[in-house]
Amino acid sequence: MRTVTFSILALARPRSPWLAELTRWSGSGSIGTELIRCISADEVRARLASLQRFSAVLIDEHSIGLDRDLLASCSDVACASIVVTTGIARRDWVELGADRSIDSCFSSDELLSTLRAIATPIEQPDLHPLTSAPGSSTEALAPLIAVTGGGGTGRSTVAIGLAQSLPGSALVDGSLHASLALMVGDVDVVPALHELVEAHRAGSPGPDEVRAVLSPCLRHGFDLLPGLRRHRDWTSLRPRAVEATVRSVRKAYPVVIADIDADVEGESDTGSFDIGDRNSLARAFAGFADSVVVTGRTDLAGLGRMVNTVTTLIDFGIEPGRIFPLVLRPTRCPLSAAEIRRSITTLLEAAMPEVSVTDTSVVELPRDLDNLLLDGAPMPTSFVEQLRRVLPPDIGAQAERPEPAHTLALTPGELGIAS
Repeated sequence: MRTVTFSILALARPRSPWLAELTRWSGSGSIGTELIRCISADEVRARLASLQRFSAVLIDEHSIGLDRDLLASCSDVACASIVVTTGIARRDWVELGADRSIDSCFSSDELLSTLRAIATPIEQPDLHPLTSAPGSSTEALAPLIAVTGGGGTGRSTVAIGLAQSLPGSALVDGSLHASLALMVGDVDVVPALHELVEAHRAGSPGPDEVRAVLSPCLRHGFDLLPGLRRHRDWTSLRPRAVEATVRSVRKAYPVVIADIDADVEGESDTGSFDIGDRNSLARAFAGFADSVVVTGRTDLAGLGRMVNTVTTLIDFGIEPGRIFPLVLRPTRCPLSAAEIRRSITTLLEAAMPEVSVTDTSVVELPRDLDNLLLDGAPMPTSFVEQLRRVLPPDIGAQAERPEPAHTLALTPGELGIAS
């Protein structure tokens, strides 16, 4: 009886010559493989998520749905991914997450050699554990500050103020109800976040291409990446492409501030993949952030919601030392800063007695804030300085570091001017 050594999924266009050859080799037992042909990328994902274990997936580079997320789905379950190309490859598939690319004219020996090098033989169907997302890269990335909180807590105001306090930074609107472009004023909303994420589905834009998408806000001193133009646009965002976008922006700028929603629930929390996709922006920015600023209001409901957000982030996996609670205190607030801090400390100790979170910062709201936002004017300097002190001093140091001066020795007459 033939022993199956490699279990393979294949996705290709109808009547692809290489798929016909692979089917013939597998059916005759000449290469000792078990082949399952798929008709769509969704079927590939469904089979990878099943209890059956697979050695490799062969995907035609012209297949609909082949992108960074599909390749990551293979990696997540320790299944090798091989992209079959024709002539000159359309993209650098290995850079996008594939384990290998192979020309469509491959022989049976070439295929077996590739499988032995990158795939794991399967002796019999068994269960396999789902692995976590690939580990973070060792490449140097700019500091990332995520600002989150419930509606009406001043989250976007804080995000603008922090970006303004870090000249040369990038401010990303990662909220499903994007509003930063309106608050900053005089910003084009095309291209925006949606286009940048889409560019990362099957590509890797360089720093210059990333910076070209952001809009310079000269009055504020930072560049803005406008958010989704419609709430429903989240349906086209793929989690791996979002994560790649976060990395690209951090490569293109010395420091990044992201305004995100407070909902980070995913499939493991709700049993729904759609929930994870909807919250992919918040999950990616919060998960990769060096610091997460959580904003809250001074009323009882606002403080309670703030505490719930902090506990949710800790349950999500963010270390308490990376979380910085911040309350914007109106000028006529009856509670003093000390009373606000004491209230939040008491609520946090009751909710998570074993966890110690950074002390809450209380910052006075600027006067005439509504008029400032209507005019698209920068935040007052005093307000910006207060916000900057909320974060550790090392955050954003790269943005504040001046560029080194370059000197060049010249000889008399070198510039064409007589000495």
